[in-house]
Amino acid sequence: MDATFLFDEYIHECDKEDRIKTSKNMSCTMKSLKRYESKLYLEDITPTWLKGYKNYMLKEGHSATTVQIYLRNLRTIFNRGIKGGFISEKHYPFRNYTIGTSVKSKSVLYSPQLKQLWDYQGTTLREKRARDYWLFCYLGSGMNFKDFCYLKFKDLKADTLSFVREKTKRTNTIADKQIIVYIHDEMRAIMEKWGNKPGNPDDYIFPVLNGCKTAIEKENSRATHQRMTNKTLNKIGKTLKFDVRLVLNLARHSFATHLKLSGTPTSFITDALGHSSSKTTEHYLKTIPDQKYKEISDSLLSFN
Repeated sequence: MDATFLFDEYIHECDKEDRIKTSKNMSCTMKSLKRYESKLYLEDITPTWLKGYKNYMLKEGHSATTVQIYLRNLRTIFNRGIKGGFISEKHYPFRNYTIGTSVKSKSVLYSPQLKQLWDYQGTTLREKRARDYWLFCYLGSGMNFKDFCYLKFKDLKADTLSFVREKTKRTNTIADKQIIVYIHDEMRAIMEKWGNKPGNPDDYIFPVLNGCKTAIEKENSRATHQRMTNKTLNKIGKTLKFDVRLVLNLARHSFATHLKLSGTPTSFITDALGHSSSKTTEHYLKTIPDQKYKEISDSLLSFN
């Protein structure tokens, strides 16, 4: 069975459901797999084949994370092939092959750096907006920028903001899981400064998707704004002499790690981030900084 057919079928399905990012991801996966082997038959995919593909990708300079993403996508396609009766389950290659997960800790901003960013006034309109967008995501339970873009006025309820993550809206595990965020005064000020004027409940709070009608237009606008904002944030980070590249995703990682260092249970952080399991959350938690280890060590003989 030619796996290309199953990939094309799934990509078409994603396009119909406006799952643009998944569609692009699957397209990239299929192209990568066919560069490794132009004739992509399910019957030929064995644990040995998977190991060969992984080695090929690593030698080509791709990260282990990229390989894992592509292999998970291939696993999805193989499962669809089994479900559709195109291949027997006895040929399932992932039973004896572990894809693995990335254990690399995420970069984050710790309290001193967060204060620097909080105090930073910005020299241009773009810098002021980029800083505020980052802080809104950070204060909004480490909100993903895509969720930030899709926020609507109907999501506002007095002192709270509730939303369902765009990433999980169509999953079976935590579909329709509401994330509740208390609206910090700073968040309210950012909405008033950079947001649309309140009107129709279905209007977006921020103008990123204004005028976009199709899912492709929305995704392209989101990606463009994220790229431009990250470019500006990176400039701010260099000005502040941060040892990490300042981008929007750091807001999510920093939120999670700040709660961890404050003694918040991982189960609560998992719920706040909208994750389905604590294992996913652990990948967002940066290891404890050296200074914190020193404080813990010093406290061991503090008996007062």
